[in-house]
Amino acid sequence: MNRTFNSKKLTARLRTTETGLVQFFDLPPDVVMDLPRLTLVGNSRLVVENHRGLLVYTRDSIRIKVSTGEITVDGVDLILRAIRPEALVVEGNITQITLAQGVNC
Repeated sequence: MNRTFNSKKLTARLRTTETGLVQFFDLPPDVVMDLPRLTLVGNSRLVVENHRGLLVYTRDSIRIKVSTGEITVDGVDLILRAIRPEALVVEGNITQITLAQGVNC
């Protein structure tokens, strides 16, 4: 029996199975599927959980790698208040948050 290995099909099939299990067992999808969780407090504090690292950091723009792509935070006087393996905290005057799916995954 000669079968070819198609990683994209396998990945899609695994993702479908994960989604089904999450729904069946009523599990939090961000934890089980390594999805990013963003918590915005007003326009001055953003907590990003399940990140995969920092890509760019300036006072007016921060780009963060996540499992689904990238998150860009734009604003004024942005600072990284904390960066840990499980979460990072951005503070400042946040004016825009952009989610780019599939970028550098």
